[in-house]
Amino acid sequence: MKRKAILPLMLMCIFLSAFVACTCNDDDDDPSTSSGQADDDTQVPDDDADDDVNDDADDDAQDVTKRDLTLTLEYRNKLQMHLEERGDSLEAVFQTYAGYGDDLLAQGQVLAATGEIIRFPEAKYEIYTLSFTGPAVTSGPCGAHSISYRMTLTGQTDASERLGGIAAYCGHDTGGRPERILRIIGKFE
Repeated sequence: MKRKAILPLMLMCIFLSAFVACTCNDDDDDPSTSSGQADDDTQVPDDDADDDVNDDADDDAQDVTKRDLTLTLEYRNKLQMHLEERGDSLEAVFQTYAGYGDDLLAQGQVLAATGEIIRFPEAKYEIYTLSFTGPAVTSGPCGAHSISYRMTLTGQTDASERLGGIAAYCGHDTGGRPERILRIIGKFE
């Protein structure tokens, strides 16, 4: 048999073996097939959609990790941020204070942000990204337009320090050119 004819035959065998393996799952409600365990996909509304014997190990109910982070903008203006991590999802709340960056962050505002954590376990490194919107700062470069922000914080997984920045955009869209970027140094409490 020629070498060129063997490759398609091998690929077909791999495909068929993968197909057969996929059809032997235990994702039906008939306890007489496969492993004999009844599928628990429909028994509990907030179930983890698998055939675990221990239903108390529900993957859908993820733990919430709450952390406080002190941020310093441009080495001058400090603010406190409260983070809640749910798996790779983030929610944050912080209050702005008077100081450097007042032309982009309105003073005395409580702002809420949402985002995600991008993890690189092989490097023990993570990136936090957050998006939020704030009110207009009429004396700033955006005038009467509200301001949209995109924050990024990076650091080693086991370290308490984070470095990053906040990009400020005029209006409700972060798709254009940022008006300015404020550098951030952060530290978890």
